[in-house]
Amino acid sequence: MLTNLAMTLPAHAEAGKLFDFNLTLPIIAAEFLTLMFVLDKTMFGPVGKALDDRDELIRSQLAAVGGNTEEVDKLIAEKDKIIGDARAQVGRDVAALKTEMDAKIAAEAARAKAEVDSQIAAAMKTIDAERQSAKAQVEKQGQAIADQIIAKVVEV
Repeated sequence: MLTNLAMTLPAHAEAGKLFDFNLTLPIIAAEFLTLMFVLDKTMFGPVGKALDDRDELIRSQLAAVGGNTEEVDKLIAEKDKIIGDARAQVGRDVAALKTEMDAKIAAEAARAKAEVDSQIAAAMKTIDAERQSAKAQVEKQGQAIADQIIAKVVEV
């Protein structure tokens, strides 16, 4: 209240002076210090405390993350092992499937070859029979032609 009363009083400065150092300077200094104290307790103190708490939280989280690198390394090693095992299993499965398919293909090829061989043998038998039949027929016709020639030659 004293400050407000002092502020309402006109400054007793000499003519041409804007500022009187006699009484105004201590009043302004007291107001500045009072304002600084009030702001420190009401505004800057809680903000500073909040900033300090946040800084401490960030530091603790960074420390916790830094401590988790061993666990992360273990998880990465486990992941690599699982992937390696899966790849090996897939390789074994592919090899087994390839062996099975090769065996099926070989069996099918052998069956087809046997079938073709039997068809070729049957065709060869048929051809041989037809050749024998044709040979017998040619001999028969040759004998008939020879008999005709002899009959014509004898008649002459």
